[in-house]
Amino acid sequence: MSINPDLVKAGRIASETREMIAGSDIVGRTFTEICDTVENNIRRLGAELSFPCNVSINEVAAHCTAPYDGSEDTVISEGDLVTIDLGAHINGYLTDTATTVSANPDYDSIIQATKDTLDAALRIVKVGIPAGDIGRVISESAEHWGFRPITNLTGHSMEQYQVHSGTSIPNTWTPGLPRLKANTIYAVEPFLTFSDGSGLVVEGGAPRIFGLVSRRVTGKKKLDELVEEVWRTRRTLPFTPRWYSHLFDKGEMKDVVKDLVKHGVVRGYPILVERTGRPVAQFEHTFVPTETGAVVITG
Repeated sequence: MSINPDLVKAGRIASETREMIAGSDIVGRTFTEICDTVENNIRRLGAELSFPCNVSINEVAAHCTAPYDGSEDTVISEGDLVTIDLGAHINGYLTDTATTVSANPDYDSIIQATKDTLDAALRIVKVGIPAGDIGRVISESAEHWGFRPITNLTGHSMEQYQVHSGTSIPNTWTPGLPRLKANTIYAVEPFLTFSDGSGLVVEGGAPRIFGLVSRRVTGKKKLDELVEEVWRTRRTLPFTPRWYSHLFDKGEMKDVVKDLVKHGVVRGYPILVERTGRPVAQFEHTFVPTETGAVVITG
């Protein structure tokens, strides 16, 4: 089986970056410091970002990155459960991977359970298996460990320059979903919370990550300047306004982004949190299914 060499290289870069940040001491570091470390390393190794580095702590599950609007930066404490979700791409061939770490031994069990659940899911992968069967394994593994999967977050298929391209890989048994296809890129990402949690996420914070919906001209110079720069560097891939802070005076970016959302040119991805405030852990790999198993691109 031949896999695109750009995808293979992007997977290696994402994996190396994930292991680098997972093995470093992040206690006392800010979200901005962590994101800059991850993003700069991916670029240094010869790739671009599939999306802004996500740093999620405790009950936060997804879509959280360093602030761009002057709001207070978060500092990691010894008691935090920290998930870092990152991706690298080369020529639009995308990878997506995540790890969860903590200096708090109270979280050792959920970290190991989530990692083991990802491994269990990958063991059943092959061409033709229904995506819902992977969800069944994730749910059964989570319950075996005494945890609960987050049911309204899913893995996904990916295509060139598309992080989510149509097929979902659920974290619980879901009938009627498509079967995995050969020569297709997927990400599987179990999210687990404690048994007394709801197993659901809800919106819990204003967006820090955005995506270009349209290249439509607004007629407002600053708005159109940002749109053109995002299109040039990202096309429709997710971005964070902090990457473009050099374009505007301090304090302007928040209003520019707000106006672009209002005009329907840009959409925001709200921060997602566990509905009852229980901590969430996540592990994730990008893979390509074969007739006999999975080629894990970010392994």
